[in-house]
Amino acid sequence: MVREPIEGVVYPPAEAVERYKRAGVLGEVTLGEALHQAARRHADRLALVSPTRRMTYRELDETTDKVAAAFLRLGLRPLDRVMLQIGNTAEFFLVAYGCFKAGIVPVCTLAAHRESEIGFLAPFTAARAHIVQGNLAKFDLAAFALELKPKSGVEWIVSAGGGARPGVLSLEQLVANEDAAQARRTIEALRLDPWNIGIFQLSGGTTGLPKVIPRFHNDYLYNMQAVAAWVGIDSSTVVYWPLPAVHNAGMIAFNTPAHLAGGTVCVQEEVDAESFLSLVERERVTYTGGALPIIVRAVEALRARKCDLSSIRQFISMESTPSVERELGVPGNHIFGMAEGLCMFTRAGDPAAVRAGMIGQPVSPFDEVRLVRPGTDEIAAEGEDGEFCCRGPYTLHGYYKAPEHNAKAFTRDGLYRSGDLMRATRIDGKLYYKFVGRLKDNIDRGAEKISAEEIETFVGRHAAVESVAAIGMPDPTYGERVCVYLILKPGHKAPTVAELGAFLGTQGLAKFKSPERIEVVDNFPVTKVGKVSKGLLRSDIAAKLEREKPRKAG
Repeated sequence: MVREPIEGVVYPPAEAVERYKRAGVLGEVTLGEALHQAARRHADRLALVSPTRRMTYRELDETTDKVAAAFLRLGLRPLDRVMLQIGNTAEFFLVAYGCFKAGIVPVCTLAAHRESEIGFLAPFTAARAHIVQGNLAKFDLAAFALELKPKSGVEWIVSAGGGARPGVLSLEQLVANEDAAQARRTIEALRLDPWNIGIFQLSGGTTGLPKVIPRFHNDYLYNMQAVAAWVGIDSSTVVYWPLPAVHNAGMIAFNTPAHLAGGTVCVQEEVDAESFLSLVERERVTYTGGALPIIVRAVEALRARKCDLSSIRQFISMESTPSVERELGVPGNHIFGMAEGLCMFTRAGDPAAVRAGMIGQPVSPFDEVRLVRPGTDEIAAEGEDGEFCCRGPYTLHGYYKAPEHNAKAFTRDGLYRSGDLMRATRIDGKLYYKFVGRLKDNIDRGAEKISAEEIETFVGRHAAVESVAAIGMPDPTYGERVCVYLILKPGHKAPTVAELGAFLGTQGLAKFKSPERIEVVDNFPVTKVGKVSKGLLRSDIAAKLEREKPRKAG
């Protein structure tokens, strides 16, 4: 049994705990201890590369020990929650791994989140500290945290990489006060529970603000180990994941699995094509990937100059494996994953049709997958589209403090309803899965899941807006961008995209969620049951975009 259960967390049933324990899948090692053990095995190997530092495993281990001890000395305790708001810098790993070692639970927010998200999540999770990137270009996160402190309710604000100021502590100064040997003794004296919370990830969000996903030390660790075994991460692996390191994908499929295996992790904040290609070439990256925008820009950059990508053994993407292999000339595979748990990959050796257009198979033999007819528990036939449902050693058993939602989010026998539509196809006796759509009302902009309902709530506050419907419009670079259809109040004119974006900024909405196109209509099309037909709106905007394409001369 969990020694100190946290109110609002749904723990796995005793039967599942015993089954996974007997199978040797979930064990008694915490994330922090696993990272420490890996560091001891690979002490002199290069662990972390950033524009400002290169750290061996010994240096990474000692520094994260000191971070853990500094947080404990500050007054934080195991199982306390902290808001983690740091971009792709070396400091992200120092803070995250320090939290794991101290048993402190990071709440994984983006550097791009603003008052809407942080102002809700901090009090909701009872976070005691807000740890921010102090040197973020274009936005002062420390000042933002200070301004938000009365609403967030945190006791401490810690700046990583930006120095101290009144009301803000410096991570570097806190760490400088710690002795490495004493820090290690402090950590070893803790009795951390591997069956309890190690990290709070966030859902993509379909009903407004993101839901909080409890991930336990040993389930997150097993998730990483299963992925590493599936894709072949080992001590020779050099990883570069250009999307947010705080994302679940970065944590369980790229960076931390490499650190558990003795590989090298490269990190940088720049995500432009030139920076991406230069880092891959310079550090001889073997394992990388990204969303469609990165692929498109890398292809364009390669047409302008030669670049040696021969070190890449695998390029992982959510889509476009054929383009990756044809345009970049490197092996590509698809990933499907969710912060709630289960993940799938294609891999070398899969049939060509699978690698070209499917998402492969689950990474663990203990993953249970079922496709059901939407809105029911009836099993869909092979070849029939169905809602993807799953259960397993690293899939959640319930969102944090969300009993009403949890009652609808699982089948009667406890499988998680993902809200994704998939099709199962049997090839050579094996079942492979293909993603065919979403039941959830969200928008996938460059791998960031944006809730349409959240956009509608914020846009609906504008004085000119009577009613709003948000959809994803197709985009060759981002996959989708946010488009809003507006019905205006009498006597008002529509805001421009820039004006609406500025207004939403004053409301505390993250910039990447702002609509990038506005359509004004007199009425929304409706379904037979009187609901707004977003399918017809998506068809409308797709047709408009097609008409707007420049015609080829000839």
